Amino acid sequence: ALSQDPQNLNLQSDIVCLKIQILKMTFYKIENSEVENQEPILQVIQAEIKTLKDRYQAIQALLHS
Repeated sequence: ALSQDPQNLNLQSDIVCLKIQILKMTFYKIENSEVENQEPILQVIQAEIKTLKDRYQAIQALLHS
């Protein structure tokens, strides 16, 4: 019940957005660095971004239902 509270959902939404932004910045930094074997790291980051975007969409659906 508490997780369905609009205020809590807004906070969860904000947290997910911040995590996405951090991951995007991390992706960019690694992509433009001299790190060896970047591809596995970048794939993990992309997968996490997708998971968080899906979570964001789920939260938004709850907020607007």
